[in-house]
Amino acid sequence: MLTRKPEARSASLWKELADLIVEETTVFMVGNYEFIGPFKNEDFILALPGLLAVLTEAEGKIELLDVVESHDLRLSARAEALKSRLYDETPAIFAAHYRSR
Repeated sequence: MLTRKPEARSASLWKELADLIVEETTVFMVGNYEFIGPFKNEDFILALPGLLAVLTEAEGKIELLDVVESHDLRLSARAEALKSRLYDETPAIFAAHYRSR
């Protein structure tokens, strides 16, 4: 039975992320966690477990609104985006911290 090394899985995940990203993103810290983003479209968030940073942009500055832990970050991002569209004047943007399963 063949198993993948953790480094190979991590490299594969970052390759998958790089292929999906069309917006300009960066890796940045929120607390002790490394996030990738920001994404204006929740479709760029992978359906993986981790932490979702819910952000807003106002006057050229990004503000952290919430951090959500989820087993499916894409589903959580879609829910937060819908909530943002219904109740807020400015749309939510997102950053993701992916955890291994």
